[in-house]
Amino acid sequence: MSVKLSPLVKKIFRDVGIVLLAFVVSWVLVYDISSLSYFAPLEKASDFSPTDFYQIVSDNRAVRTLNDDVVIVSVDGLSREDITDVLEIIAECSPAAVGVDIIFGYPQPDDDRLVGVLSELPNVVVPDTSAHIYSSCQGLKQGSVYFEAASYRSTVRDCRAEGTFAGELASLYRPGLQMPETMKIEYAGIEFEVIQAGELLSRPEIIEGKIALVGAVNDISDFHPTPISDSMSGVMIHAASIATMLSADRISEFPAWADWLLAIILCYIFISMTRWFKKPQWGDCVMRIIQFLFLIFIIMLGSVLYIKYRVNINFTRPLLMVAAGMLAVDLWNGTSGLVLIYMKAKNVFIKYYRSIRRRFAQETDVV
Repeated sequence: MSVKLSPLVKKIFRDVGIVLLAFVVSWVLVYDISSLSYFAPLEKASDFSPTDFYQIVSDNRAVRTLNDDVVIVSVDGLSREDITDVLEIIAECSPAAVGVDIIFGYPQPDDDRLVGVLSELPNVVVPDTSAHIYSSCQGLKQGSVYFEAASYRSTVRDCRAEGTFAGELASLYRPGLQMPETMKIEYAGIEFEVIQAGELLSRPEIIEGKIALVGAVNDISDFHPTPISDSMSGVMIHAASIATMLSADRISEFPAWADWLLAIILCYIFISMTRWFKKPQWGDCVMRIIQFLFLIFIIMLGSVLYIKYRVNINFTRPLLMVAAGMLAVDLWNGTSGLVLIYMKAKNVFIKYYRSIRRRFAQETDVV
C-alpha cells in the first residue's frame, strides 16, 4: 500500500534533499579542491583565514586602544655599548619584566658590563640562554622567538603560551595566568607605546611596573606578514602576543560542526525561498539578488560576532553552502526532469510494445 504524502511534506523532503546536495558540493570544495596545489600557484593566495578579514574590518574602525601592559624600547641603530646604557636606564625604571629580543654576535671589549647589567635586571627573558653574552648571565629565562607560521612568508596569526618569548614574559608579569595552548593573536585596534632610547631618562615612569620589550622596530630582516599588515616587526608581534595572552576577552573559536550547522540552516532558508520565486519569469533574477544579499549577510554576521561578541566563525562554509544552493537547485530540477523524461519514454515504449503484441496476436489468430 502506497503512502500519500501531503504537499507540505513533499516540499520539505525536496528542500532537505537539495540542502544535502549543496552540503556535498561544499564539502568537496572545502576539503578536496582547495587542497590541490595548482589552485594556489602563489603562496599568499592560499594563505588566507576568515580571521584576517575580521581583523582588517576591526582595525579599520575609528577605535584604538593603547595597551597598558607593554612598552617597546626601540634600539634601532644602536651599538652594543649604547644598548648596555639603555638596559642600565631600564633597570632604574623598575619594570615588572624585561624582554630582550636581541641576539649578540661576536665578542666585544665592553661585554663584561653588559653581562653585569643583564644579571642585575629582574625577570629577564631572552631568545637563547646558551648564546653569547646570555650564557654568562645568571637568572635569565629562555623563550623561543620563532612564530607559529608555515614559513617566513606565511601570515603570523597564532601564538603559543608555553616556552615562547611572549608566553614567558606574560607568566612573569602575571604569575598564575591561565592560558590555552594556542591563541589567535589580536592585532586589530591595539597600539603600543614605542619609546626611543634617548627618551627613557625624561620619561622613566612609562615602563615602571610594566613589561619592557627591547628590540629593533625597523629592522627589515625581522619583518613578517600579519592579518593587518604585510610587514610588521618581530618585536611588535611579540607585543601583540603578550597583549592577547593578558587579555580577559580573548577570541573564542566556533567549533567546525557549529559552522556547518549554521551553513545548513542558512542554506535551508535560502532553498525554501526558491519555491516562491522560481515560478515567475522574473524569479531567477530575484533569487540571484537574494543569494547575493545572503552572502553579504553571512559576512556581516561573522564580522559582528568577531568584533562585538569575540566569537570566530569560519564564514567560508556558510558562504559555500549558500553559493552552492542555486547549483543544487538546478541539479535537483535537472535530475527531476531527466527522471520525468525517462518515465515518459518508458510509457511510450510500453504502449508501443503492447500494440505490437496485440497486432502480432491478431495476425496469429487470423492464420
